[in-house]
Amino acid sequence: MNDTTISCVIAGIMEITDTYPILPPLFTIYCAACSIPVVVLIRAAQRCALHKNCRVLIILWALTLLAMLVDITLVSLYSLTYETGGYLHRSLMEPFFRPYLLVGHSLFYSGGSAFEMFIALERILSTLWPHVYHSSGLNPGFLA
Repeated sequence: MNDTTISCVIAGIMEITDTYPILPPLFTIYCAACSIPVVVLIRAAQRCALHKNCRVLIILWALTLLAMLVDITLVSLYSLTYETGGYLHRSLMEPFFRPYLLVGHSLFYSGGSAFEMFIALERILSTLWPHVYHSSGLNPGFLA
């Protein structure tokens, strides 16, 4: 296949997905399926034998991931009501409410990344110096 053939195939796929509501239900189903393990992780973190600070970090990380999936679902469902025709957005600013949902998605993504970093740092510290970690301020009382 050359570049022209690939461009024609991509243009055809884009035209089909813009004409028929294919992508919004697929994204909604995908996000619903992805949220199941997140809910299982939250329940497991609540019931497992973890330090309280680890439990809080894992649950907060999972909640940001769940919020991101809800946000993606809202963007997908909102595209079903796209008034100017078609189901694909033409820019980041169309339709009116989409930029706010994208800002929310970015905030949840940043928060989730920060929680991943906090979990990794907390585990590194507790592994390298377990005696210091458990008896010092590295095991913060406000998270315990």
